Amino acid sequence: MQPEQVKHSRPFGIEEVPTFRPTLEEWRNPMEYMRSIVEEGSKYGIVKVIPPDEWNPDFAIDTEVCLTILLH
Repeated sequence: MQPEQVKHSRPFGIEEVPTFRPTLEEWRNPMEYMRSIVEEGSKYGIVKVIPPDEWNPDFAIDTEVCLTILLH
């Protein structure tokens, strides 16, 4: 699993956080998906995961918020 390519220019040469956009099928088990990106994410210490647009959990208050996961 590779993050999407970000084309933003950042000051001081700081890299963008790797951003992942799982499919609805990949996101059916979010914890399994997180485990699948640990190797890539551990290179940076943090990743950004944007759930699929179709994902609508009944426990969410604000589905417009992107989920950011810290990896250690």
